[in-house]
Amino acid sequence: VGRFKMALPLCGKSVISQLFLKNTTKWTPAVEQVRTAVWPDTYQEPVVDKEFYRKPEEIDELVHTRPVKAALTTQSTSVFVYPEVIKFTSYVMKKGERALARSVVEKTFEHIKRHQIKKYHEAPPDEKLYIDCNPVRIFHQAIHNCKPLVGVKSVKRGGKTYQVPTPLTENRSRFLAMKWMIMETRENRDWPSQSFAKKLSSNLLEAYREEGKVIKRKYDLHKLAEANKAYGHFRFW
Repeated sequence: VGRFKMALPLCGKSVISQLFLKNTTKWTPAVEQVRTAVWPDTYQEPVVDKEFYRKPEEIDELVHTRPVKAALTTQSTSVFVYPEVIKFTSYVMKKGERALARSVVEKTFEHIKRHQIKKYHEAPPDEKLYIDCNPVRIFHQAIHNCKPLVGVKSVKRGGKTYQVPTPLTENRSRFLAMKWMIMETRENRDWPSQSFAKKLSSNLLEAYREEGKVIKRKYDLHKLAEANKAYGHFRFW
């Protein structure tokens, strides 16, 4: 002990710590591995695909005995939950008022349902088979009809800016279709006395029949890309 005390002023802290670690038991609880994942590895992923539950169930004892992780709040296996409707509701929402946006979308579907049922009862028997009264299917078809296939992107070459045609991804085309639908509804001054839900239902029905201002916007974008196809070689992405 005396030799260690004499060597203390001559030795650095690193040497002292090395001597101490060699002669003592290593116990460092702060360095122990901490589990960063919320769920252990033995838990299986949740299945949120609706088509999976429509298929015949395959008996697997291991799957039934293993615990399942909790699904995200944005995921659901309900037949009444549609991802595109949820995304469209988020685009309609302003200032974080999701409950108000959800009620507007529900009223829109109600107006579509009432219009189609009235049309169904007034139509002759041979035309009733071709009238769809499901507002969700009408919504999906209307958004699909408004999706553009190509767009333009500004590219600067030699001090000039060119509109270069480029194909659009599925997410981008869906975003443009929903954005145009909401913008045309908010900018529409033809029916000032009607509510936003009523105007939105009218625009969705027009797009379902491939008519209206939103379909015109889609064709105008296609014409712009066709007119600038000579600058397609400037596309580098």
